[in-house]
Amino acid sequence: MKELADRAAATSGIPADRILMNIDLTGINLTGKPIDYLTDRGALYLAATLTDEQRAKFHKGEREGRARQTRKQIRSIRVQMISDFVDTFEEHSVPPLDEKHERLLDATLLRHILLDPIGSDYPSDKPLDEHYTQRVLVRLVPFAQKRNLDFFRELFRLLGDLHCKVGETVVGLVFDDYFARFQDAVVDLIRQLQPNGLLDAKWITREGRDRHWLNVGKGKYNDPQILPIVFTKRAQEINDFRTVHPAAIEFALDQIQNPLQRLSFLEEVAFECSGDEAERIALRIVNADWPASQTRKVLEADVPPRVRGALFRQILKQGNVERTLEMLRWLDNNRGAVGALSLDDALATINSFVALFDFASDVHMELRTNQKEVLRRALDRTATSSAQREKVRRLLPN
Repeated sequence: MKELADRAAATSGIPADRILMNIDLTGINLTGKPIDYLTDRGALYLAATLTDEQRAKFHKGEREGRARQTRKQIRSIRVQMISDFVDTFEEHSVPPLDEKHERLLDATLLRHILLDPIGSDYPSDKPLDEHYTQRVLVRLVPFAQKRNLDFFRELFRLLGDLHCKVGETVVGLVFDDYFARFQDAVVDLIRQLQPNGLLDAKWITREGRDRHWLNVGKGKYNDPQILPIVFTKRAQEINDFRTVHPAAIEFALDQIQNPLQRLSFLEEVAFECSGDEAERIALRIVNADWPASQTRKVLEADVPPRVRGALFRQILKQGNVERTLEMLRWLDNNRGAVGALSLDDALATINSFVALFDFASDVHMELRTNQKEVLRRALDRTATSSAQREKVRRLLPN
């Protein structure tokens, strides 16, 4: 087959590798034959006679071929997206002038800036890293003028759709070069990019003349509060287009001292997070100093479900007696009698008989038999005198 393909290539001018593409091997016995030149050609090998080793090679080549095809498709999509952007720009936009009114950003220059690196530096299996993003932004800085904001908004949207990487260097470019030209309108560019911890945190918490703490009197929880309204406002500006990166949420929470203000920030800002990120966010709330009487307000906060679940776990893990009992009372009021398993886990962290007995007095009438047994064991474990044990027997008789 290889020899025939070589002869056909010499006659037709079609490369031998292409002639062998997708060759049908049905019914052919290839045992003992060299097959390496066929395994990456998309051959139809399932009905051929092969050794196990040969079949494994074909299977591996098939997987690698699918991966190559996917990479080619990704590259093709990238090129098409950039080409469409440039074509639209050429058709509908007036080419911007640079700040010195000396250079014109026409379609030829724009295509050179955006597309040339794709062909030379970014094969189909390489993502568009920060170097690509940096190169594009640096070369377009001279055209970054307020009158060209619409163009740059669309450009940043393209970079976001291409999932171009953003790191410290690009963040520095945005907040030094581009902020100097667009001022607060730079948020129009930031929110076009994919959620990014460094970028989002820098915008939300950046120093500036509008960063201040404003006393707004009675807050959401009917307590005197000084809310970091600027943090919330800036995060919501990002939310006008996309969610905020969870790493930026964590960074912002670290700048807010009052735990209930932190909670208010979480309620007002849209973000998505993984389980681990939710635990870290919840930890920033639970580890802060707030009275046990606020536990119910913490548990009822309008936060993403993963964060709410993490708040439960972190309160339980912390082992604060008053908070844990308040959580159990809240569960009893809002979800029916607390489950035996969660009750057992929670009570295991409490070593105060007085606190446990007060809780038992509140909820024992609504508990099922197995739950009462869990509560009775916890009370017996913490009782230190015959008088306390007698109180348990009267409250929870066998």
